Amino acid sequence: LAPELDRPGARPTTASDLFALGRTIERLLERPGVSAPGLARLAKRLTASDPAARPTVDAALRALGRDLRPARGASRDAWVG
Repeated sequence: LAPELDRPGARPTTASDLFALGRTIERLLERPGVSAPGLARLAKRLTASDPAARPTVDAALRALGRDLRPARGASRDAWVG
């Protein structure tokens, strides 16, 4: 739950959705054998306490596009766990 939603009457926003995405990425990175420093940095930015400090959707998608590629020479099967 995004910190800004932890009060009566708070409504979800794009920023709170990005916070949830950041938490999801953090959980994925906890899996054994998963190492993605770029994703870890993105997750940290997405889970900033201040919603205004979180990246925009476009910036998050650009970062995901950079970081969600198999390493050169890695098989596609390496991505399926």
